[in-house]
Amino acid sequence: MGRGVMTHPRAEATGYRTISNMHTYCDHCDIEVDADECPECGAGMYDQYGDVARDEYEYLIDWIREEFMTAFPSMDKCDYWAHGCGAMNELRCVVENKLCAIYVADYCNMVSISVVPTGESDYDNDTTGLATAWCNKNAQRVLDKLDEYTRVSTMSNGESVYERRVS
Repeated sequence: MGRGVMTHPRAEATGYRTISNMHTYCDHCDIEVDADECPECGAGMYDQYGDVARDEYEYLIDWIREEFMTAFPSMDKCDYWAHGCGAMNELRCVVENKLCAIYVADYCNMVSISVVPTGESDYDNDTTGLATAWCNKNAQRVLDKLDEYTRVSTMSNGESVYERRVS
């Protein structure tokens, strides 16, 4: 069964972009590698390029935070994993305010950026409708700067199909 990058199930808007999969290429031997080590020289791909891939991912997280925090000064940096939506260690919340949270997930070299309303629902202070409206009105202008792809469909085996956005 195939699969694609995870998106938050309550996302009002989602953007997709790629990130280099640095540890699948051996610079020394100039070949693609589909294993943990290069079949030619035996170099460990994770050890050789893992830090570069992690650094690139963290630069992307910082860029996402910066774009959202610049556009919406009410947003604050955060860093926690989503709970209760079937993706315990796949959806990372990186920035949020009282009405919205931005979750990032990656799979292979595809990254999803999910904008999720976070309003509270109780008898005295129901902000769920306001949160949803805020996300629908404001999220896309920031996602337009960040995303490169549109998810076209998902096949029956769970694999997703993406199309490059035309700028």
